[in-house]
Amino acid sequence: MVKRLCRLATVLKLNEAEAKTMFELSEPAKEQFSLETFCSAWASEYDLDAICVTLGAAGCCIYERDVFTACGGYPAQVGDTVGAGDAFAAGFLYGYHRGWPTGKTARFANAIGANVASHACANSPVDSSGVQCRRVFKPICVAA
Repeated sequence: MVKRLCRLATVLKLNEAEAKTMFELSEPAKEQFSLETFCSAWASEYDLDAICVTLGAAGCCIYERDVFTACGGYPAQVGDTVGAGDAFAAGFLYGYHRGWPTGKTARFANAIGANVASHACANSPVDSSGVQCRRVFKPICVAA
């Protein structure tokens, strides 16, 4: 099913364990797993514009237009990882569809994921004025 859905997608987001599993199921014993090898093969096979692999606290890597970019994560006192991947995906798609540079998109998505992971039950505090959100994320969004 994943392979069928990949043929319909332009962007793929998964975590490192999922990438390794998909690689092992589709490339048994042909070559050793690496994220760059996986991304290159899957982007080519499924005509994907971008592949984003989350690495937990280590950040993420993005494969786009034959370029593999790693971006470190943000330190966070983890309260609960529920929702962190979804928050990351939302941040990634926000930057990606606005045409941000890959590094800026990755930093923004990593920051949002870390923010959600630092609170219990995916409940990041909401500041209806937006002041806290701008304070936390503006430096990331301004950096190129």
